Amino acid sequence: MKIGDKVVCINVNWSVDPQNFPDVTFPELYQELTIRDIYYYPLDGGLINLVFEEIRNPLKGYPIVTQLFGRDIEHDFDSKRFAKLEDRKIEEKKTNALTKKLALKALEEYPEYNPEELIKEVLI
Repeated sequence: MKIGDKVVCINVNWSVDPQNFPDVTFPELYQELTIRDIYYYPLDGGLINLVFEEIRNPLKGYPIVTQLFGRDIEHDFDSKRFAKLEDRKIEEKKTNALTKKLALKALEEYPEYNPEELIKEVLI
């Protein structure tokens, strides 16, 4: 991931309770966002956190953060909770291709079914 990349939020099980941070806007599940900045925390196991164009949050106000970055930074979010939008689209294409292959295989094994019946059975 790099600045300017489009990502989608895939995990909102935050390590903190958002209610304890009423001034901070947390990303929502499946929200699409643009990376505005990236922060690397070498002392915290190599954690990589992101901030976004679409969300502006207050500065953290933690002396350790100011010491690490030489300035205060706004509240950020773990990059592991986001997927590059292109990666997600590639995975969707792979999943759709596999679903199509499985449906065709099912029709080979059960020629008495028509595709509409198979779809109805899956949806029920």
